[in-house]
Amino acid sequence: MNEGHIVEYIDDQKVLSAVVLETKKNRLRILNENNREVNISEKRISLGSEKKISLKQSRETISKTLKDFSTLSEENAKEVDIESLWEILNSESDWVDIDTAAELWFGDAPEPFQKSALMRAMFYDRLYFKFNHSQYLPFTPDQVEQLKIQKQEEERKKNIIKKGSLWLKENIGKQTPEPPPDDLDLIKILSSFYLLENESNYSDLAREIFREAGIEPGLKVFKLFVRLGIWDSDENTDLLKYELEKDFSNNILEAVKNLEKEDNSIDFSKRRDFTGLKTFTIDGKNTKDFDDALSFEEKEGKLIAGVHITDVGFHIKKDTPLDRNARLRGSSIYMPDEKIPMLHPKISENNASLVKGEERPAISILMELEDDFSVKDYEITPSVIKVSDQITYDEADELINSGTSKELSKLYTSAKKLREKRFSSHAVHISIPDTDVYVDENKNIEIKVLERETPAWLLVSEFMIMANHLMAEFLKSNSIPAIFRGQAKPETRHYEGDKGTLLMQFLQRKEMSRVIISTTPEPHCGLGVNSYITSTSPVRKYFDLVCQRQIKSAFGLETPYTTEELDEITARLDNTMSSIGRVQFQRKRYWILKYLEEKRGQKEPAMVISDKKFNNYSIVLLNYMMESKLPATSGMNLKPGDNITVTIQNVNARSDILSVHLS
Repeated sequence: MNEGHIVEYIDDQKVLSAVVLETKKNRLRILNENNREVNISEKRISLGSEKKISLKQSRETISKTLKDFSTLSEENAKEVDIESLWEILNSESDWVDIDTAAELWFGDAPEPFQKSALMRAMFYDRLYFKFNHSQYLPFTPDQVEQLKIQKQEEERKKNIIKKGSLWLKENIGKQTPEPPPDDLDLIKILSSFYLLENESNYSDLAREIFREAGIEPGLKVFKLFVRLGIWDSDENTDLLKYELEKDFSNNILEAVKNLEKEDNSIDFSKRRDFTGLKTFTIDGKNTKDFDDALSFEEKEGKLIAGVHITDVGFHIKKDTPLDRNARLRGSSIYMPDEKIPMLHPKISENNASLVKGEERPAISILMELEDDFSVKDYEITPSVIKVSDQITYDEADELINSGTSKELSKLYTSAKKLREKRFSSHAVHISIPDTDVYVDENKNIEIKVLERETPAWLLVSEFMIMANHLMAEFLKSNSIPAIFRGQAKPETRHYEGDKGTLLMQFLQRKEMSRVIISTTPEPHCGLGVNSYITSTSPVRKYFDLVCQRQIKSAFGLETPYTTEELDEITARLDNTMSSIGRVQFQRKRYWILKYLEEKRGQKEPAMVISDKKFNNYSIVLLNYMMESKLPATSGMNLKPGDNITVTIQNVNARSDILSVHLS
């Protein structure tokens, strides 16, 4: 490529003609058809021509000549049928140079503008040839077909971006927006990006739509979906984000109907008959799925405390549609405004629920107590029970405090003994008050901070911990694999027993090790026991149902899971349970923030729980047991444990924003 020769190169997806002004090593100084001087590498030249232009002419004249050459090449490029040329050459497996290709199409001795025309045609239609400078390699028929599909998809996406951005721009601010065109799948694209952001399969497409529309993604999109009637103003988007199943499919509804038709008579021959034993449930006032009951009796000079767990496996057989659906769900989901059960309510609130006065199959853990009410021995047995009373926590507290229930008083005394034993084993006791958030059908929000350390709560908690521990010991001693839970000791202990202040408990909670789930029993330092499973809530948790089946296998009532099967179940449920935990936490937080939206400017008691970091203190709002940040201002010198008063400044539940300042 010498001075005066016409060359062509690609810039910003356009083919430009130029003339070489100077060559220096591997670089060229050129003047292009737009009368612009450019320094480029020789490697950027797509086509060199033998046609020359006199450099003695004016730049304007040279540019016009280049323009004319480019125009003539473009006109001839329109006459080139690349597909027909490909059909001639696709049987060849070698590269074809521009001269050969031009001769095939234009005939012998093609003109420079004809070679340029062919090069341009190849550049515009890239379905049939791979090109490298002035050489071309025909794609195989399969490659061409794939490229056609790819091109169609690209055109489809361009159409979505063009039409979608236009619709978004026109409707984002409308009070009554128009639905998007049916052929765009725009709701799926935008909602997926709102929920998942970069993890969405449509993230690139959605970003282009927003960019073309000149709109920032975020809260505006949520509000648009609300106005379109797609989402509610308080939509639980986390359920959508984590794809947690809410409704029951027709297949499951049919299985529930069939279950109701089945003979549910209980075979007493393999079970102990405790229908004459006084058993009672203790639950919240709104509970409908009763999965555990308690009992206490003095028999033959022995004190016997009983924990009786409903036998869910009696109704839900392994690997049936109902069982597979329960495994998919993993757990019931409890939120202030909604409960999503693991099992259909006709099972969880009827067949498998310990309803008062109804015979129910169960697994009973019977604990023989010493005179000081510590556990001397235990027995686990399949049973049949009939609940005598269903008591709320408040009612149980009143009965214990008044001493009017002998059974509850004895159990409470024993529960305190059980706790003392756990404390002597260095259990880490954290009993930060819980926040009960209830939202009625009219979206009225009630918030109440509940003290955990009531007699009834202590009683139920300790006996459930002991029952789970004894079932773990039972499985371990019988060499039956199970889903055991262990927890390592924290590096720092802030207190022993129940001596921790509220601040100490917050600090200790942050230092606790993660619970490890495995098929090998390990000590659980948080609970102060050598082995532990969860099996007292099989109506609500699939892990508990699995462990209950392992217990039943010891009595010939189930085929036990193998270790490999348990590992598979654990692996499958790991993400599900994490998602459920996040959904429950975020939904409670959402409704507390929603409540606080009406409290802007209101003063609230708080406690400092950490020193200043990054110009913020960590605090907890005591009326809601919710942590927040407090910006540190000049002269502010707070320390952990300080009781302060803050003012609610800015709250937005949908954006998860809460800001406060020191009053």
